[in-house]
Amino acid sequence: MVPEVVWGKERGLPDPYLLVAHGLDTAAAVNVLCRNYFADAVTDRLRLAGVDRRWLWATLVAAMHDIGKCGGFQGIDRETWERLYPGQQRPVAVDRGHTRPGQASMSVELRVPGLPVGDPGVWLLLGQIIGGHHGVIAAQDTVVTARRALAAAGSACACWANGRQAITDLLFAAIAPPDVPVELSTREWRRFALACCGVVPLADWIVSQTEFITARRADLPELWTPETARDFLATGIAAAEAELRRIGLTRPARPRLGFVERFGFAPRGVQTSLERRLRSLVSGPALVLVLERTGAGKTEAGWWACSVLEAAAGVSGMFVGLPTMATADAAFRRVVADLDRTLSADAVAQLVHSMAAYTPELQELLSRSRKRVALAEIADAGLLSGCDGELTPAGLAVASEWMRGARRALFAPVCVGTVDQLLAMVVRSLHQPMRAVALSGKAVLVDEAHAYAPYMQTLLCRAVEWLGAFGTPVVLLSATLPTPIARALLEAYSRGARSWRDDHGITAADPDGAVELPYPGWVVYDSRSGTTTVEACPVPAAEQRTLPLALHSYPVGGQGFARRCLDLVAPLWEPGGTGCALIVANTVADTQQLAALVRHEAPPDCEVITLHARLPQNERGRRGVVVERLFGKDGTARPTRAVVIASPLVQEALDLDFDMVVTALAPLAMLLQRAGRCHRHDLSERVSLWPAPIVHVLAGHDEAGHLAEEFPYPHDQRMVTWRVLCGRTDTENTVIVNIPGDVQELVEQVYPRSEWLLDTDAALADAATASWAQEDAERAIATIAAIPAVGSLTGLEELTSPIDGDLELGTRLGVDNRRVLPVYDLDGTLYLDTAGHHPVPSAAGGRWRWEDVATLIGHTIPVANAAWLRDLPEPPQAWQEHPLLAHVRLLPCSRTADAVPFLPGVRARRAHGTGKRAAWVDDELGLILQPSPRRDRGRSSRKGQSR
Repeated sequence: MVPEVVWGKERGLPDPYLLVAHGLDTAAAVNVLCRNYFADAVTDRLRLAGVDRRWLWATLVAAMHDIGKCGGFQGIDRETWERLYPGQQRPVAVDRGHTRPGQASMSVELRVPGLPVGDPGVWLLLGQIIGGHHGVIAAQDTVVTARRALAAAGSACACWANGRQAITDLLFAAIAPPDVPVELSTREWRRFALACCGVVPLADWIVSQTEFITARRADLPELWTPETARDFLATGIAAAEAELRRIGLTRPARPRLGFVERFGFAPRGVQTSLERRLRSLVSGPALVLVLERTGAGKTEAGWWACSVLEAAAGVSGMFVGLPTMATADAAFRRVVADLDRTLSADAVAQLVHSMAAYTPELQELLSRSRKRVALAEIADAGLLSGCDGELTPAGLAVASEWMRGARRALFAPVCVGTVDQLLAMVVRSLHQPMRAVALSGKAVLVDEAHAYAPYMQTLLCRAVEWLGAFGTPVVLLSATLPTPIARALLEAYSRGARSWRDDHGITAADPDGAVELPYPGWVVYDSRSGTTTVEACPVPAAEQRTLPLALHSYPVGGQGFARRCLDLVAPLWEPGGTGCALIVANTVADTQQLAALVRHEAPPDCEVITLHARLPQNERGRRGVVVERLFGKDGTARPTRAVVIASPLVQEALDLDFDMVVTALAPLAMLLQRAGRCHRHDLSERVSLWPAPIVHVLAGHDEAGHLAEEFPYPHDQRMVTWRVLCGRTDTENTVIVNIPGDVQELVEQVYPRSEWLLDTDAALADAATASWAQEDAERAIATIAAIPAVGSLTGLEELTSPIDGDLELGTRLGVDNRRVLPVYDLDGTLYLDTAGHHPVPSAAGGRWRWEDVATLIGHTIPVANAAWLRDLPEPPQAWQEHPLLAHVRLLPCSRTADAVPFLPGVRARRAHGTGKRAAWVDDELGLILQPSPRRDRGRSSRKGQSR
């Protein structure tokens, strides 16, 4: 078989595109990515210890990624076979795929000059790169398994083997990589292979667009020789450069600005210390831990630290990870404003979470921005000439799935998303190495580092360890971080950094002794020197403040919590009542119950906003934007009187200011986060019934006077929180918290400790035993789900699995990971509204329009996966083929409102088909679920499920 015949791309094209041409296009894309996009931290891993300074071996491996198509794969389409190979018998194949025969051919058959002949491990690693470019890396081949794979694909005959060798020889001649020394270590080859597994699929994807291939046809030579192949590669490099500019894969051109130039105000506190000291303390990759009060500028401090570490570590761009989609949306708006203000050239930013593409407010923001701040669509999913029908084990075309997934977005130079995007980097899944490459070339910032349960914390430590090994700088922010978690994260990064030093031949020893956290202040670990520096930032007396926490008890059951909250905000209803209050409940159900009462009691001129997770996607986003506008830092749109009733959604990473806060009892670190929304800023005109800050903490007690268990927080932490607070009360049952003086001490007192297991209070000991057992289980599950630690990886196959990380990945336990769509039947047609104005969109001609998917997703409501969902109607077949709509269930609802029995005065539209779990939909309250009898008794340390 000659290079002029063997095709590499066919689907969506008028004529097949040659395999050798596609290989050279992919090589060109790798070349351009390394020169113009990837940071030094990534390209350094592709240089083979400095032997290959122009990444030519990575370029050659990329060119060979589809070599397995020279074989039985050519017969995948009968019509194409008969056109290209007239009169020849179509190959008989059990497996028409090309990744396994490609791996097998590279592992045991092909001869590539310049590689160490006597080291089979190198060839096996290169085979894994080729075999894994569709996302799943198979175990290394033996001669027997390789021969079987080739035979199964109909690719074992000599004519195909000769064709693969001829194409390889042509690619080698065009690229001409240098000879590799025999003494190059297995460790260095594995480091190279790890990076290639992330880089090659990206390059393949970029040059697989129909438009790109169509434009390249004009450069195809009539005859393939080493000279014509080199010329085609040169024109491919020019085409790839233009394409990368078009789609926005560029390095951000941020000038070196001082703090005032960057942010428009003078630094204070931790910001001042970081500006003065950080540059002198880092000599390469580093981890910075910033500990600062709520509302004191952690965000800007973190961004500043990232800009310093970018330069020191040789990375470019930034990833910002937040606890929830709502906080990610808010942070993205701030990042876009920062880019607009400070970049000297256009940059590309991307919001990265499962619903990002369908967030209307952000789409509007992007369209109005004067910068090009959204990663351009590389191609319509249907126009991608991808894997030509080869399916993943999950049954979906890899290219099509990759096109619509979030992996693409992570390559944007600046990314803002949920922390799940980072945690997914260390969960065995489809295309895991791509996530690693995308993130390892940026400075990684994790906000609210304290906000994750044991399962997520275990994954976060593993992610930080791998980032340390990649030489990636990390910044962690928190206002309430317990010392054990901080030390675990620092130790994880230092373990990875030791591997990074070994890779670079650097000798340094980490210092002994545990780090004592400053508060406020910051800690920096420098990878090159292995040194840790602790910087305390004392707060001037004039900036210190006291925050009173008034403790209240209420009887559990019925409307005890809601009624007590109502009493505390009732002064707003009085004539002349002014002020803005925030009430934070621990669950959506409590939020809805309270909102129903407040809605009934509040006067018409009092703004009442309900915010929780069980609202339609668009409505939740709209309310989040309204809350930010009304209660944000500038206070210019602040209403005269208002009440915001929210779930824990508002307690972290949102810059909100209220005159008074009421909160249900939660672990102390979370209480302090919620309290941080009270008098957060020094507003010049605060006209309020509460001119001084006050936070009311409400705890439910049973008839015997015992603290009641309440979902979703661990009962032992709530018990100790209440004990600590009660032990500090004055005669008016109020706790005075000195900020920042008392914060770290309070956080440490309520972090789980083994002494609780032997506490004299038997109830606490029992609760602690249950919590510890659950937390141990979560850590064990995380260890099973995660890729191996840096020093424990034995093979590339341990990094991936057929699970698609964008659809099925478990980065949280017990979260609302299903969606329902309320629909209304009118004369046999389903509508999104009761009036019948908006019919449920469908896929016209089998193809989904973005607008229609956005409309559907915007009306969906997240829910936890539960048995009652199985009783709902299956979505239409066309929905099953879309990665987001496949998990949506229809929720048929009445068009008229009925009374909700457990919410007096509330009438809502009853849902049908929900089995034993009754449900209603209300425009203000969202999806209302009949309370579970276990809701008030469950123990959980999971975060996010009630948000």
